[in-house]
Amino acid sequence: MSTVITSVDHRSPAQRAGIRPGEKLLTINGHDLDAIESAIAAFRAENEKPTCIILDTLKGKGVSFMENSVDWHGKGPNDEEYAQAMQELNAAYAALEEEDK
Repeated sequence: MSTVITSVDHRSPAQRAGIRPGEKLLTINGHDLDAIESAIAAFRAENEKPTCIILDTLKGKGVSFMENSVDWHGKGPNDEEYAQAMQELNAAYAALEEEDK
């Protein structure tokens, strides 16, 4: 989704971040490589105004016991959890590889 900023409230977080009217804001699915590539192409094509790309992602995407769980910030899995996570991620990767055939 692309939005052109029309106004910025005085003393707002956006104003403090330096966002100005006319700038473009892209919000995309941060897990979709095609969307990321399209957003980067749009960024490179814009020469007049700054473009900000926000990638909407899910913490721990693809690992059942980690997905969307804040408990995993700053903590690594033990050996058993690591093995399960790698099994789930490898299965998801294999499914993507099959789609490409």
